[in-house]
Amino acid sequence: MGKFTGHEWQALAEHVAPYRIDPDAPDPYVSTFNAAVREARYVCGRDVDTGERLDGRPVAIWAGTLVYLVLLEQIGNTLRPVGGRDLPKQVRESAAARALRQFAPHTTKPQREVIYALRNAFAHEFGLFNDGRGGRYRHVFTLDDEPGGPLVRWPRRRWDGTVDGVRRATRTTVNLVAVGDLCEDVVRSVREHSNSVALRSRVPLAELQKRFAFSISDTPD
Repeated sequence: MGKFTGHEWQALAEHVAPYRIDPDAPDPYVSTFNAAVREARYVCGRDVDTGERLDGRPVAIWAGTLVYLVLLEQIGNTLRPVGGRDLPKQVRESAAARALRQFAPHTTKPQREVIYALRNAFAHEFGLFNDGRGGRYRHVFTLDDEPGGPLVRWPRRRWDGTVDGVRRATRTTVNLVAVGDLCEDVVRSVREHSNSVALRSRVPLAELQKRFAFSISDTPD
């Protein structure tokens, strides 16, 4: 690992800091990190600048939650805190779970696995089943939108992965408001690590800037 330079710090800071579009700036840089943050907030009825829930606005929209969950995956694949420990290669961990473990360490391993399973159910078919690889990712979901409710309410019995096996007792309940709040915790932590010069990129800087960012320009490249 080479020495972390001021240029790299500035690039990462620009990548994750809340952006304000300056119409006079040449080709303003917009990261897909920030694009996802703002779009998830907008769709979920949150203030696009702060992430705070707005009174009278819906906060449990599936589409917005999916953007939050994909954002977790992007963070887990591209960013890490200084000193953040990766699990051994033989331990299977999703990028979304890694983002939660490193930037929201108050979460438990089963909670992180449920969040990943919900991401799969939403992203693959916008449904409520995740058959998963093995029992730990296999869930049939019920969704809750009560502010202040727990992130996860666990089923009394493990679902067997069949349609006939769907019962109230086998449903895993996930609170979408709490999912949004959790993802906002991760965004806040990423930015705090950046401000403390404690954020690093998992991918080469050129890849981060070309694969996960774009410039607003009036003329084509």
